[in-house]
Amino acid sequence: MKTTLYIINGVMVLMLVFILTSSRAGLTYGAFTSTSEATSSIGICPVFPQDIEALLGQWNDHIRQGNAAYASIAGSAAPDASSPSTTNLEASSDEQLQELKTSYLNRLAGIPDELQSIASLKAVNEHSLQTVQEELGAAGAVLGQLENDVNTVDANCLRVNDTSLLAKFGSATDNDLTGSPALHQRAEQVYEALASDQSGTVSRPGEQPQSNDGLVADSFVTLYDGKQAALDNASGALSQLQSNLQARVAGIDELLASRAEAAEQAKAAAEQSADEENSSAERPDAGNEQHAEADNAAEPSTVTQDQQSAPQNNQPQDEPQGQPDMAQDNKTGQGKAPDAGQGAEQDPPPDPQQESSEVKSSNDLLQMSSSGPSRTGQAQNSDESGGVSQ
Repeated sequence: MKTTLYIINGVMVLMLVFILTSSRAGLTYGAFTSTSEATSSIGICPVFPQDIEALLGQWNDHIRQGNAAYASIAGSAAPDASSPSTTNLEASSDEQLQELKTSYLNRLAGIPDELQSIASLKAVNEHSLQTVQEELGAAGAVLGQLENDVNTVDANCLRVNDTSLLAKFGSATDNDLTGSPALHQRAEQVYEALASDQSGTVSRPGEQPQSNDGLVADSFVTLYDGKQAALDNASGALSQLQSNLQARVAGIDELLASRAEAAEQAKAAAEQSADEENSSAERPDAGNEQHAEADNAAEPSTVTQDQQSAPQNNQPQDEPQGQPDMAQDNKTGQGKAPDAGQGAEQDPPPDPQQESSEVKSSNDLLQMSSSGPSRTGQAQNSDESGGVSQ
C-alpha cells in the first residue's frame, strides 16, 4: 500500500515539473501556433533580442561616423587668393617701390603654405568621401540583416529589452545626411516593423534588395564635388597670383636698377662737366706762365746785346780802335790777328734799324710780364738806343 502511494506521488511530481517547464518555455522563447495552447508546439528562436539590439547599435554608429565625415567636407574652405591692388610703378618713388616689393615678398612667402593647405584639404575630403561610402556600405549590410530577421523570425523573438536603442535607430535615420532616400526608406520600414512587434502587432516591410549601390545621397556627392572644385580653383588662383607677384618683384628690381644706372650716368656726366669747367678756368694761368717764360727767355739776349754794344757806344769817336789796322788789312787783303787780351774777333756793330725793331718787340713782350723786368728792359733799351744814335 505504501509502495503504491509513493509511486502515485512520484508520478504527480513529474507531471507538475513537466507542466511548469512547458509553461515557462512558452512565455519566453517558444513559438506558439494560432489555434490553441493545448495543441501548440515548442520551438527555439533563431535570434535573440540581444542580437537585434546589437544590430540597432551598429546602425547608429555607422550613421554617426558618416555624418562626421560629411561635416568635415562641408567645413572645408578655400583660402583667399585675391591679388593685391595694382600700382603704377613708373609713377612711384624708390621708397614706394621698396615698400611694394616688401609687401609682395611677404605675400609670396605665405603662398606655398596655402597651396599645401589646399592639397591637404583635398586629401581630407577624399578620405571623408571614402569613409562615408564605407560607413554607408556597413550600415546597408546591417539594415539587410535586420530586414531578413523582421521578415523571417517570429515576433516574440524580435522584442528588445532596451527600447532606447530602437528610438536611437529612428533618430539616426531621420538625421542622416549622407544616405540616399532609398536607404532611408528601408530603414524606416524596419523601424516600423520592430516598433509594431513591441506592441504585439506585426508589420512586415517585405523583401528588399541587398545591394549597396546608390547608398550615398546625391546631395552629398554634389557637396563633395563643389568643395573639391572650389579647392582646385583656389589652388589655381594662388599659383597664378604667385606668378604675378614674382613678375611684379622682377619689374620693380629692373626699374630700380635702371634708375640707379641712370643716376650713375648723370653723376658721371656732372663730374665730367665739372672737370671741364675746372680745366677751362686753369688755361689762362697756364698761358700767362708761358708768356712769362718767353719774356724771361728773351730778356737775357737783350741784355747781352746791350752789353756788347755799350763799349762801342762809349768809345771816343776821334779814337776808333782797330780801324787803321782793319783799313790796312783791307788794302793788303790780309786780316790782322786780334790781340790776346781782346779775345775772339768782335761782331760788326748792329744795324740801328734792326736793333730798334728788336727793342720794340722786346718792349711789347716785357709789357705783358711783370713791371720790374719791364722797367729794366726799357732802361736798357733806352741806353742802347742812345748808344746807337750817337
